[in-house]
Amino acid sequence: MRFVFTDHRRLVAPLLASVCVAAAGAASAQPLQRSGLGDIDTRQLGETIVPTGFLPSPTTPLPLSLRENLFRLTAQAGVAYDDNIFRSTDESGAKDDELIVAPAAALDVARILGTTQVAVRGQYGYDIFTFHPDRSRPRLGVAGRATSNIAGTCGVTPYADYRRERTDFGDINAAIDNTSRQARFGVLATCLRPAGFFPSVAFERYSTRNDDLFEFADQTTKTYIVGVGYRRPSLGQLQLYYRRDDTDRPTIGTTNTTDRFGLSFDRAISSLLSASIDLNLLSVRSTDPQVSDYTGPGWRVQLISRAINPLRIEATTARTIVNDTLLTNDFVLQSSYGLGVTAAISGLSSVSAGVDYRTRDFRAAPELVRGGLSNDDYVVLRAGVQRRISDRIVLRGDVSHTKRLTTPTIADFDANRITATADYRF
Repeated sequence: MRFVFTDHRRLVAPLLASVCVAAAGAASAQPLQRSGLGDIDTRQLGETIVPTGFLPSPTTPLPLSLRENLFRLTAQAGVAYDDNIFRSTDESGAKDDELIVAPAAALDVARILGTTQVAVRGQYGYDIFTFHPDRSRPRLGVAGRATSNIAGTCGVTPYADYRRERTDFGDINAAIDNTSRQARFGVLATCLRPAGFFPSVAFERYSTRNDDLFEFADQTTKTYIVGVGYRRPSLGQLQLYYRRDDTDRPTIGTTNTTDRFGLSFDRAISSLLSASIDLNLLSVRSTDPQVSDYTGPGWRVQLISRAINPLRIEATTARTIVNDTLLTNDFVLQSSYGLGVTAAISGLSSVSAGVDYRTRDFRAAPELVRGGLSNDDYVVLRAGVQRRISDRIVLRGDVSHTKRLTTPTIADFDANRITATADYRF
């Protein structure tokens, strides 16, 4: 199985996104917006998860909801061939291929301790570049989350995670390494009831630090969320919220503030259809008068259908603000769309295919972004096959094609990747 260490909003995906334990399925390998530790529960700990490539995580975090205690150690062996590992541009006319061997291990621990639930995940891997051995690098991540019930239905959920990994070459377009250190901690307080109204408040601090050459990409974001929701089994869950993000990029001397006023809706409409919809008004303001602000709609929509047996069809779209990139922009207005289909061949085998599209509008002072880039477009085509040999062993193979187009056309590239992984659960 694969382990996803999100963040989500994000998804900032590492170089071996389709191979590594750290970010399965993000074949585009571009920095994505990260979220709090929203994926740690017993439904996902140790289970196979292949997220849609560019879909950000939900706006608001969730309390931990464990079903049982868990202690699980998983080892993974992966290999990937990439025909344009440094994401060299079409203009350069030179592409370097690479064969990557990527062993990894992950440990998941979850415990129910009276009225408190705790989940911890640690993972370590090493990316061995066989054609360019000097570029081999380790990657590691650790994350923890706990929910403690207070006064019956109310609870407090602190969470934290730390990742150290090589960033993707997609925004670098050259054989230059950068190691990113991402740290996040936050806390959520809510009184989520089976039915009726409930309040929620949350705070999060997320920071990224890079090597000296990419110090300009360092950023710190502080997030504040307040909301009131309504929950009923026949209706699902509605939440009206306000979210504020204050982002500081000290090296390039800019800060910006993002305000979101939104309404989210989550419901399993039937056993065959589920929906997660978040509609909001985005307002982004920069302290740099040369940077154009943005005020307009934002959204995150995810629909999952099992109406056509044996297919699982997932359609997604989102528009959000991204501050964590390897470009000298103030912020990015990102829109994304995805469609994925998984078909169960038998109880042990499945095949999947999908397409992901993303466009980014770089907001920065004139000519601040390298080469005067104003926007780019990504298209990722992907397909995979998975075979469960036993309860302990899972094999998977994937292929992907990535195409990037930029304005102006100075950083266009395309890349193909073939991966194979074998996971063993102890």
